[in-house]
Amino acid sequence: DKYWAAVMIPDQSKAISTSFLHQVQNGRDVYQTDYLAKDAIIIQPGATGQYQDLLFAGAKVVETVQTTGEKYKIAKFDLMIDWGWFEFITKPMFYLLDFLNGIVGNFGIAILIATVLVKLAVFPLANKSYASMSKMKKLQPQMEALRERYKDDKPRMQQELMQLYQKEKINPMGGCLPILVQ
Repeated sequence: DKYWAAVMIPDQSKAISTSFLHQVQNGRDVYQTDYLAKDAIIIQPGATGQYQDLLFAGAKVVETVQTTGEKYKIAKFDLMIDWGWFEFITKPMFYLLDFLNGIVGNFGIAILIATVLVKLAVFPLANKSYASMSKMKKLQPQMEALRERYKDDKPRMQQELMQLYQKEKINPMGGCLPILVQ
């Protein structure tokens, strides 16, 4: 489930064989997962034996999932939390918000602070973008004149526009690329 999990965890030090089955029954998806210890437990007469499994059932709280996985040495246990395709952004943002929430004690204020911090982090890019757009705006009359002069000769018009950009030291993509990163 997206927010909750019930997980049977076999002994991590023992070899197991596993199977996974998915079927559609009466229009519903039905899943079955099995695991079986590969090594038999041999118990002599009068002796006892045991095999210990773990059960995790509860909310997918990041800290709980991480500490449980580390405590019981469960490989990839933290992958039960789906951060999405943009995990490289969503996971650090979660930790930032969680950290700020721990400081200010209010999640709404933490979101506002995180927004300001992100804006400050991308300010150099935004500033570069605004500067490039401002230069392009100042060149607009010259660009229009070139377009009018070479309206029937598109390759020549592109060549003249590129010379104008080089002369004025303007990158035509300088206003777009920083916005894309933001």
